[in-house]
Amino acid sequence: MNLAKIKSIFLSVAGVFLLAFTSLPVGAQSSNPVEMELAAVKTELGKKTTESYIKARMMLENMVAGKKTNSNVYAYLSEVYCHLYYKNLEYAGNAEMLNKAEEMAVLSYNLNKNNYLAFRSLGVVLMLKGNYEKANKFFIFITTKLKPDDRDTWYYLGISRQQDIGDEKLEAFADLSKALANDYAHVWSLQDLILAHLKNGNPEKALEYYQKLESVYPDHPENSYYKGMLHLHKNETEEADKSFREYMEKNPYNRLSEILAKTKWNKN
Repeated sequence: MNLAKIKSIFLSVAGVFLLAFTSLPVGAQSSNPVEMELAAVKTELGKKTTESYIKARMMLENMVAGKKTNSNVYAYLSEVYCHLYYKNLEYAGNAEMLNKAEEMAVLSYNLNKNNYLAFRSLGVVLMLKGNYEKANKFFIFITTKLKPDDRDTWYYLGISRQQDIGDEKLEAFADLSKALANDYAHVWSLQDLILAHLKNGNPEKALEYYQKLESVYPDHPENSYYKGMLHLHKNETEEADKSFREYMEKNPYNRLSEILAKTKWNKN
């Protein structure tokens, strides 16, 4: 499968505008067994760790195997595959994993052409394929027509815009901030804003976001990486090394752990 199918979906977006103002049946029936199982999946996804995404994958694939599916199941499974493709050591850069993500996203869209989760999963696939301009249009369509308060979409839009507009990051910063406005505890936005402010030479603001991250997610297994980056920015290499080692111990299956293991921070 290639981008031709997604391209045809993209071209049909204009037609969906007429449907965008109808109510979405997302989680509408609490007695629905599919939605009841999805509630447990969403709990795992809300933790936003690689371990929780691996658990969510098992749950979603079991639902598909048991034919307990709907548009949301396929959309969530697509984004889980995308996350593993991007971050997990075992699947990082695995083309087959990204192809599976694309297949699930298309299935989601075909089942419900008015589901914001379907559009979001298609946008994430496009982003990972490097087609940031089209990905942005999917995300903007969601934030303007389908679900303006979806924090994950604002986050994805901010990340995709950073890649698409290069050094012109004001819009991207605004998108990440909107993700935080909709949900103070949006961990990915806090993490990325720490790195973005360090890169832009604003360590005080980076520290502010790190303190928010620690206060909201004190036990998140990836916090030590951002603490290490703050130390590294101040040339505190021993403290940075300690933090990065803690990260590697807590996140053995993340691709970043492999990169950190090959890096010597203390050059003395």
